Amino acid sequence: MSQQGKVALVTGGAQGIGRAFVEHLLKEGAIVAICDLKKDVGEAAAEELSKKFGRNKVIFLECDVTNRAQLEGCFKTAVDKFSHLNIVINNAGVALETDPIWKKSIEINFTAVVDGTVLGFKYMGKDKGGAGGVVVNIASVTTLEAWPTIPVYSATKAAVNQYTRSVGSDLYYKSTGVKVIGINPGMTET
Repeated sequence: MSQQGKVALVTGGAQGIGRAFVEHLLKEGAIVAICDLKKDVGEAAAEELSKKFGRNKVIFLECDVTNRAQLEGCFKTAVDKFSHLNIVINNAGVALETDPIWKKSIEINFTAVVDGTVLGFKYMGKDKGGAGGVVVNIASVTTLEAWPTIPVYSATKAAVNQYTRSVGSDLYYKSTGVKVIGINPGMTET
């Protein structure tokens, strides 16, 4: 499906699954803002993809998705630069299971997805002056059965699924024009 002229924002877009989303969107004609914590990797990805797809097709924005102000700054920068936003992919994720860093998994894998979705409604919602759009929340196949080696990761992704089902309801879509969907990818090399 052509994404010609659409503007997308992808968190965790510098590598792995996020990078694959970015590249696919660019191939389909979208303009993409890569939001990622890893500055060197993100800048290199944006430079490489700019050479392949065009200088005005992709930008890198350094962002810690657990910092709401930074995350909103990415949304604002993308809209200021490209005049609108059509697609948000909440992809940033980690599997940190040891005590006490497991709390970071909750912040990145779930809280940041909620923040990204809320910001998607704010910047794309028809009720807020936007044109509508789509938010894609990335969960995991680990939500479908027990994964004893990554219980916190699995729990955060299950929370993403339930949240996505709730805000993906017709109640939200009818008032905002923003469709919220989820994807549960299998295990990948990232």
